Formats: sequence, C-alpha cells, structure tokens
Amino acid sequence: MEANLSPEESVLSWLSSSEEQPPTLEQENSARQKVEDYRPPRHQDHYTKPILAAFMEHLPRDGKQALVSFIAGADDQELFQLAYHLYTTILLPLQAHSQHAVTPSPFVDSQDCEGDVYQTMLESASRNDQGRLKKLCLERDDWRCMLSNLLDISQRKNHGTKAASTRLAHILPFSIGKWNDTGSIWAALHRLFPAVTIGPSDVNDSSNLMTLIVPFEICLGNFSLALEPTDKPNEHEILTFPGFETAYDMLLPRPNKDGARIVKFRSHTGLPLPSPAILRAHASIAEILKSNDIFERIQKVLQMPQTTRHLSADGTTELDFLFWRL
Repeated sequence: MEANLSPEESVLSWLSSSEEQPPTLEQENSARQKVEDYRPPRHQDHYTKPILAAFMEHLPRDGKQALVSFIAGADDQELFQLAYHLYTTILLPLQAHSQHAVTPSPFVDSQDCEGDVYQTMLESASRNDQGRLKKLCLERDDWRCMLSNLLDISQRKNHGTKAASTRLAHILPFSIGKWNDTGSIWAALHRLFPAVTIGPSDVNDSSNLMTLIVPFEICLGNFSLALEPTDKPNEHEILTFPGFETAYDMLLPRPNKDGARIVKFRSHTGLPLPSPAILRAHASIAEILKSNDIFERIQKVLQMPQTTRHLSADGTTELDFLFWRL
C-alpha cells in the first residue's frame, strides 16, 4: 500500500487507480492466506473474512485480478476497511433495494415511441418513464417474458393463449441510481466489474432491462434468480439460488442433458438486448450473497424495527448503524 495513507484512503486510492498487471500465483496464494489469517482490529467483526472470501471466489476474472492485487499487499486494518467498503457500496444498497423496492408503474400505451428509440431509453432515469420503457422492451421481446416465453396479458387475444402480467425488470437495480453517495457505489462496481459501462444515469438503458413475469422479476431483484452468459452470443444459463420459488421451475426452459437451463435472447426491434457484462455482474453478486450467511445477515438488519428510521425512502442511510449489526 502507499505510504502514509489511512486504511480508508488506501481503499479509495485503489478504487480510483488504473488496471494492474495480472497477479502472480504467489500473489493469489498470498491474498487467500491474508484473508485466512485476518485478525479483527475491532472486537465486533464477524463479516470481514466471509465478505472478502466470497468476493475473491465469485468475481469475474478482471475484477478478481484487481481485488487480489490489493489484498496481497494489505494489512488487517486495510482488509477491514475494504470489507466495510464492499458492504456499504455494493451489498447493502443492492439488498436495501430488494427489501424496500418501489412498485413499478403499470403498463401504459404511448404514441411517443417513434424515431430514435434507443436514445429514448437514455433520456431519463425517472419512474415516470417506466410505462414508455416497458412498451419499448415489450416490443423488443416480442411481448413475452424473456425466460418463460409467456405472452404479456395485454396481448392475449383469446382465452386459450397462456398469458401473464409482466414487469419491466432492472438487472442492476433502479434504486442505486438514486442511492446516497452514488459515486462510491458506481466506482466500486466499475472497479470490480470493469466490463460494465453504464452509470447511475443509465439504469434505464435497454442493456439493463428485461421483460419478466412478476415472480421472476421479484426473484431477479432478490438475487434468487440470475443469468450467466455462455460463450455463445445472447445465450445465457439460468441460475437459481436459495429463496427461488420452485413452484415456478415449470415455467423455465427444461434442463439440457448437462442439467443446465439455457435461454437465448433475440431483439425483435433492433433495441439492444441485456448486456452480458451486466448479467454477469448480477450473477456474481448473487453468488457472493448466497455463498454463506451474508444475505441472511443483511436481511435481518433490514428487517429490524429500528432500521426503518435509519433507511429513508430516497436510499440515504446511516451505514455505520447498519454495519455494526451484521
């Protein structure tokens, strides 16, 4: 680490730095050992080890490379500060979104969708635009849920057609575009997921949007459902985690001979499809949250009665209050 920097400054300096050389095997082993040997600088610390171990295990290669390089040269104070930063800039905001989600606007018709439809997606991150955005994505997705292929209920012509209500689903949550200290959140996301190129003003970009039936939209938001890109264009493996409601298994594609549920996306209007980089980031975060009891701990914090007065509707929060109750 750089000389004369506090642990917090060391983490912030790392977040703002450019890409490093790929870590050597020695550095990777050193980083793992550093986490294993970690001794808490504070008594009430049950999260630093599991958080760092989970991020090291489940980040994509480029993000893992950056994390290993920092951990290999960090002391215990810096490891503590790193885990704190990952908790407050990634894990807590994303979980607070799923716990305090805002109900999406209902589908509304719009005559305002002609011209450059892709630019329309980028104009605003306001909830007032959700009806228009949903229509654009429904048209892109052939008016169907992207995972179940069920027709949107608004398009059902006869009672013999299977249809269901759909929602406009954000892969990276809408609310993190509005969260307090947005810059820190996106700096952390871009450092650990360099392939993700959208920012807080782009959460309504079509690359971050999917048409899903209501149960799947909920599961995507609470990280019990994710999609891992395969090596084929627009093809993804559907992943489910604890908390996924298995009654809906029958609505997913059938497993192939290897047991994988595969879905292939197609744009019917030319509007860009969900970004593989964004889907991979979401899947990595799901793996991190579900790899141990991190998810359950954060859920318990968010369900505490006294948490309500510390977590406001616009996303601002007294992070230290929540952090020390993990």
